[in-house]
This record gives sequence, structure tokens and C-alpha cells, in this order.
Amino acid sequence: MYVGMTNLVEQALFGQAYRNFSDSLKSPATKHAYAYSLQKYMRHLQIQTVDDLLKNIDKPKLIEAEIIEYIVMLRNPPHSLAYQTRHTYLSAIVMFYAMNDVNLNRKKISRYLGEPTMIRQDRAYTTEEILRLLEFCG
Repeated sequence: MYVGMTNLVEQALFGQAYRNFSDSLKSPATKHAYAYSLQKYMRHLQIQTVDDLLKNIDKPKLIEAEIIEYIVMLRNPPHSLAYQTRHTYLSAIVMFYAMNDVNLNRKKISRYLGEPTMIRQDRAYTTEEILRLLEFCG
């Protein structure tokens, strides 16, 4: 799965602005996740190249507004992505702009992520559940 996705992501991402971003990431897993996140953001903005992300480099407030609009969209139906997914997407976008010398108000943008919510409550296994597990083990 990752091999095919990696090839798709890397085909759309190139140029000096992307290398500034990509070369700053150490882990291959982070490179993959951030490249995927950046590509999704580009798709949302309906742009084709990474350089198009920097077309408003002299208007950081406009860039912030676009990022905020994207994050809010990810919070609401029909998208409704989990908090950690939204956080990963935002981290990739902010890192891209930071590595290309665009100063954004990260604190303001992060306020739009929303709150992490627990989907399931963690609890200890009951004795009956442990017994059922042991029946299957052996």
C-alpha cells in the first residue's frame, strides 16, 4: 500500500520549495505522512504544483486564512477527521511554510484544530472477558 501511495505523492511534489521542506524531515515515515498531507492540502486548494503554495508569500494573513478554512472543513461533516489526523495535516502544512521562510501565526491557526475527543473509553478487562480470551488461546 505505501509503495504505490509514495509514488503518487512524489510525482506531484518537486522543486526547490519542496526540497527545502522534505530535506528537513528525518524519518521516512514522517516524510511519507507529511508529503501525503501536503498533497491533500494542494488538492483542496485545487493547485497543481508546490510552488503555487508560495504564490501569496507576501500575504501571510491570506495563507493563514486558507489553512484555517481547510482545518475547519476537516473538522466538520462530511469530512469529520479525527483530531490527530487534523493535527498531522496541519503540522505538515506549517512545516512546509516554515522551511520556506513564511512566518505564520501558528498559535492562532492551532486554535482551529478543535479538541481531542475520546471515541472509546479505556477500561480494564473483566474476568469473564479474560476467560473467553483464554478459551481461544488454548
